[in-house]
Amino acid sequence: MKLNYVSLLFLSLFLFAFISCNNSGKKDENNTEEIAEEIEDVNEEIGEMVTQEKNDLKQNVNAAIDDFDSKIEQLQAKVEGGKEQVNSETEEQLEKLKAERQKLKDKLSEMENQSKESWEDFKTEVEHDVKQFNESVKDFFNDNL
Repeated sequence: MKLNYVSLLFLSLFLFAFISCNNSGKKDENNTEEIAEEIEDVNEEIGEMVTQEKNDLKQNVNAAIDDFDSKIEQLQAKVEGGKEQVNSETEEQLEKLKAERQKLKDKLSEMENQSKESWEDFKTEVEHDVKQFNESVKDFFNDNL
């Protein structure tokens, strides 16, 4: 998405230069208004892209959490049915995963407070955290089921 931001920035700069060159005979006031409108349009498009990315990331985080919760329910059912036993080491690993799940939930709460400027770094961090969480969950359940 950084590429989109850069593309939009270059587009606005190109439009600025184009408008400036073609309208050299017009008043500077008209040019300034047109440029301001173009910049406003670009900012709106960036805002819409960030909003869409936030929605996509929320869905990704929620899917990882839901998958984990479902697998925990399956494990608990097996334990209660006597088909599985959970030793202290497994219980400790499970608690660590639950703590990671809570961190992801906390990130969801922080998401709306991210500005356009801080969004890319935040998104990268959360995507990395989700990927690690998914891998940890997969490894845990492959080893313990």
